[in-house]
Amino acid sequence: MIIAGLTTDLYALERDTPIATPWIQEMSRGFASFFSTDKVIQNTISGITTPFMILLIIVTLGYICYRIIKYIDFREKQKKLYIQQLIMFKAKEKGLTNYQIKILKGIIDILSRDEAVEIMGEPLIFEKYIRNFIKYIKQIGAGEETFETICSNIITIYEKIYHGNDIRRPLASPAELEKNTLLAVNSEKGDWYICKLKNVENKCYILYIINASSEKEIRFDAGDEVNILFFRGGDAEYRFDSSIIINEGSLLKIRIPEKLERGEPVPHPLVDVNIQCEIIKPGITDEEIAPIEADLFRLNETEAVIRIDTRLKHGSNNEIKFTISGFLIHAGMHVIGEKNLSGTGTYYYNIKFTSISEAATKVIYTFLESTLFDI
Repeated sequence: MIIAGLTTDLYALERDTPIATPWIQEMSRGFASFFSTDKVIQNTISGITTPFMILLIIVTLGYICYRIIKYIDFREKQKKLYIQQLIMFKAKEKGLTNYQIKILKGIIDILSRDEAVEIMGEPLIFEKYIRNFIKYIKQIGAGEETFETICSNIITIYEKIYHGNDIRRPLASPAELEKNTLLAVNSEKGDWYICKLKNVENKCYILYIINASSEKEIRFDAGDEVNILFFRGGDAEYRFDSSIIINEGSLLKIRIPEKLERGEPVPHPLVDVNIQCEIIKPGITDEEIAPIEADLFRLNETEAVIRIDTRLKHGSNNEIKFTISGFLIHAGMHVIGEKNLSGTGTYYYNIKFTSISEAATKVIYTFLESTLFDI
């Protein structure tokens, strides 16, 4: 009687359990049939196992959902990693240093995948996340010198990415500074801000402060002295001193300086030329072995592309001679790249000057300036 009553109660529990659907009940009875053919015992076992089976199904479905979510997250991370690697490759092509690439990666880590895809062609995305990156740098307690270095490198990264291929004439006056240029502004209170030039009017620059989350973070007073640096892709780094006219929220109005201090110019891009040159072995006189005739096809202050009918070895210590504006240039060279026009016997070699005098570099620089800007 007791067993029968217990069996009846368990069967009723199984039957009345809201989530115990008929197919779960059938599975329970099927499982119970392995242990006995007696209906009473089967009902008893089925009543006991049904709640556990329901729990097992819930746990299994939860685990499957967890694995699906983890897989989707893994795929998203793999896609973002691929995008990051592609951006790092492009950054190296743009001439960013290892330190600058590290800063760029820190900014990219903050971005969504879609924004990361577009950042190399959309400067507004870069500007948008400068504030977040600098906020993070402040939180980890970067020193004043480190913060200055980071700010100067951020504006250099910006210029190299979005204006690295521009060919720019040096600024003749401060009023020629282009709108949307990023500037690193150092206040007399020791704070560093990254600003964007919005306009030039009435002998003043109108700047928008990018990296301030609120007006409380902006500590400028009228009359404050500021030291400012900026970098122009295809030109050079500049510095100047100025003073605050007025600070209105995120907008800053400063006086245009009388002059700009121009730093070391960046190398020009490779410029198309057509100059005869000679390739010779070092330490061997022209009388013993005749030099190999070639053509300078492209040229800048540090590299060149030569066109030649003779194969050269990569890394071999050859020398090159050519004349520009009546000045004989004699420099060491290394082959760093090669292209062969199939079937023609003509080779194009990218070469890097390994030893070149300062005077020769200035002659090349002046020649390129006159070629690019028709001086």
